[in-house]
Amino acid sequence: MGPSLDELLVSNRRSIDAWIVTFETGLNQILSARACKKPRVMRGYQSSLSI
Repeated sequence: MGPSLDELLVSNRRSIDAWIVTFETGLNQILSARACKKPRVMRGYQSSLSI
């Protein structure tokens, strides 16, 4: 028998948490870059989004 539903939920939750942390870190970098008025950083981020 495969992993139980609880085990699947726990491992899924861990990957979601890791994704959220990564996302928040990136968001904080963008916000601090914007606060420092570094348009180059923003342009680089936007172009990487459009790829």
